[in-house]
Amino acid sequence: MPMRMKVNGAWTGAIASGNFRVRSGGAWIYPAYCRMRVNGAWVDTGYVGYPSAPVNLWVHAWSYSAIALNWTLGSGGAPVSAVNLVKTDPAGNWLNQVEVGAGGPWGNFNMSWDTRYRFYIRAKGASGLYSGFYGPLNVSCGHPRQDTYGYVLRERAWQSDVIGGWFNKDQACWIYVAGAGDGRAGDILIQGLHSRNWRTPQSGTVSGTASRTLNHIYNNGDFGSVGTVGGGWGEDLGLNNWSSNSYWGYVPRGTGWSTTGNQYYQAGVDQVWLTGTERYNNYEIVSTIAEQGNGYW
Repeated sequence: MPMRMKVNGAWTGAIASGNFRVRSGGAWIYPAYCRMRVNGAWVDTGYVGYPSAPVNLWVHAWSYSAIALNWTLGSGGAPVSAVNLVKTDPAGNWLNQVEVGAGGPWGNFNMSWDTRYRFYIRAKGASGLYSGFYGPLNVSCGHPRQDTYGYVLRERAWQSDVIGGWFNKDQACWIYVAGAGDGRAGDILIQGLHSRNWRTPQSGTVSGTASRTLNHIYNNGDFGSVGTVGGGWGEDLGLNNWSSNSYWGYVPRGTGWSTTGNQYYQAGVDQVWLTGTERYNNYEIVSTIAEQGNGYW
């Protein structure tokens, strides 16, 4: 039975839901329902009032890209069929809104890094009437740790392969080392030339006679005799030179060495090797933006 009012002797049309107030305790209130006494019985007029506004709103869960909300419905008022959740910017401009079931939680509001938001909630009755808004809930979205990667020039210890054998006159015992020679990635700083057990079957003197020497080779260049040394000689010679696609080692010089492979007149050595420092590009973290957690404002 629709409810009407008599105004100035005339009956109005049916009172729309939500537009009826009654005086109670000295204040005007909106009733949730309205029933009338007809022929001794209470009859439902079909009038429905406003639902009560929610009384709480909080963060149920969040990440750096989305947020889930939960709430507590108010008591009294018309039955609630849904809630209306609203996301705004800090100035209150609407960004997004959704209507979902009255029972929480609900979560799929997107968030952007380093951005502030306000959230509001209101209840919706079965009649389609809305309560007032509860809020705002002020939320600040932070950001995760952000690492930037790049190539960094690094150094590490380096050693060449080990060589040895028997060598004729002017036949070099050397090791090739690539590189641009200016300390860029891939370059080798030669810091040591090493050898063990130089010898020759023809004599106890390996180097230093009038007709026979053993010479150093650095960076493709002949740097002269190692000096007068006997059988079993070796060395750990300190150097400090960048290699530039060049050879490092030793070479027999003079007329006293074989030119035909006659081992009796050859120079023999067990081990020759190089040590140094290699430069290389390492892909690694070069800068970091620290994590900033989500929060409230």
